Amino acid sequence: MNELIGLTDNETYPVFPLPDFILFPGITTPLHIFEPRYRKLLNDVLDHKGVMCVTTLCGEWKKDYHEKTPEIFDLGCLCQVEDYTRLEDGRYNIVIRGRRKVRLREVPSDEEYRCVQVELLDIASAEQVPADRKQRAQELAEAVLLREGEAPPEMHEHMSQLEIAQLLNVMSFHYPGPAAHKLKLLQMSTYTEICDYVIQIYQPLVK
Repeated sequence: MNELIGLTDNETYPVFPLPDFILFPGITTPLHIFEPRYRKLLNDVLDHKGVMCVTTLCGEWKKDYHEKTPEIFDLGCLCQVEDYTRLEDGRYNIVIRGRRKVRLREVPSDEEYRCVQVELLDIASAEQVPADRKQRAQELAEAVLLREGEAPPEMHEHMSQLEIAQLLNVMSFHYPGPAAHKLKLLQMSTYTEICDYVIQIYQPLVK
């Protein structure tokens, strides 16, 4: 499932909303799929392009989760299923990789799961991030993520080699603090703005 599929505006995708989970482009992460409606979603995704939208549950989602349609954030990330294992009882273990940040609008769905139409969102070039801010972000990533074990083991050796855009996405995804900060980062439209905010929220974590 590692073939990259072209993405275009205004396409409709199945959406997988999760609590306190914010995916960023370029991030690879495992997920466990166990609810029947999301098993069906994954079956359909695997039969098609292997692409779905991941977004975040918000509001009083716990109250509405099983009986209603809980509120979802209006931004998310298109992701590609890179690997999967179907378990004997129908559950899945999958690995997804974030592809593009998107603005999403829910559309009617005939399936058990929900669907959204997406607008692809671009982020201004990371080349505009000042060199001293890049350096500070690098220092904080090493001081916090490597120390706390938040970054995946395979990232430890390569952290210093990451381009600034990918480093900021890694720091955003693995930030060991409130999800509200990650949602704020997802809303930002320039890497300079993202870098400044990442430094702001990581600085207090340095011991």
